[in-house]
Amino acid sequence: MRFSRTAIVAILALSICLISAGLSSASVVTIDVAAETAKSDVTTLEMFPLQVSGQQAGLCVNNKAMEPQRFTIRFSGLTEPDYDLYINGASKGSRSLQQLQQGLQLQVDGSVCDPGMIRCLSTVSPGLQKLYDLLRQSKVSEEQYVLDTMRQAILWATVSLSQEQGWRSIRVIIAPKGRALDTTEWSMRKSDYDTAATITNTCWLLQQARDQMYHQVKDPSLRNDAVIALTPVEFSAGYSVKNGKPHISAKLLNNCDLPLSGTLSVGLPAGWKTAGGKVKFSQLKSGQTFSLSCDLVGPPKSTAAPQEVPITTNVTVTQLDISAGMKLSATAKATPK
Repeated sequence: MRFSRTAIVAILALSICLISAGLSSASVVTIDVAAETAKSDVTTLEMFPLQVSGQQAGLCVNNKAMEPQRFTIRFSGLTEPDYDLYINGASKGSRSLQQLQQGLQLQVDGSVCDPGMIRCLSTVSPGLQKLYDLLRQSKVSEEQYVLDTMRQAILWATVSLSQEQGWRSIRVIIAPKGRALDTTEWSMRKSDYDTAATITNTCWLLQQARDQMYHQVKDPSLRNDAVIALTPVEFSAGYSVKNGKPHISAKLLNNCDLPLSGTLSVGLPAGWKTAGGKVKFSQLKSGQTFSLSCDLVGPPKSTAAPQEVPITTNVTVTQLDISAGMKLSATAKATPK
């Protein structure tokens, strides 16, 4: 399936790299060319190692936040009177030694991608890696098929997130005025459109993989494990006593980019039931949590409350005409007194 430029642009939160003396910024990046060091006073700006060749200095600054960030970059250890300035490969004219020492006001772009897609790709890899490690020594053909899918999915997520981070970066080079630039080792920064298209298509590939695992893997346990690995969600359960009554809770956090629908069921001993518990959910959006919270009601005769309560949820994830299902389990355990 191909996504048109219009469809991709519709999800862009486009920001433009700015160089303007009129911008104010609280963050400061300090470059000492003589000592070949670079540092930032905030953790949301991550720097690649400074690349120095004579009086040429190059720095790649990654924005670890999803929103654009303004910052001041200041240089020391310079000896030439004037320097050519390049931002993301484009010439921005020359700056004097004094201007570079005083600092340039820059802005690094924020994300141009759907937040749910970034959430999905940022959280899916641990589950993929866990199943991959479990199956990597297997000689069973169906398990090898799942193994290959996990390997591909890990690569999709890693490469696309790296490209997206590349967009949320700024490459700054200064060189003595009029001199040719030496080569830098940074990878090329893709366009905003290409970045958003890569993330969108990767999430689409994950959904296709879910569909294939669900409909083609015959072993029910392996099939369920494969879909779970490809669908980043968090499912947990708790057990407490409120007003003298046993009380259970369950939470399903959707980290997938697609909405989830399904049912939640509580396994109880004969004669026990729940009071006020929700059992169905529909169109649970990315980043949202479905919660169950209810008391346990015992039989008429005095009976000790169960020490463990199994809770399961059957989840369906659908996009257009392809879908997959999975079953998640958690156990609410009574806390020993």
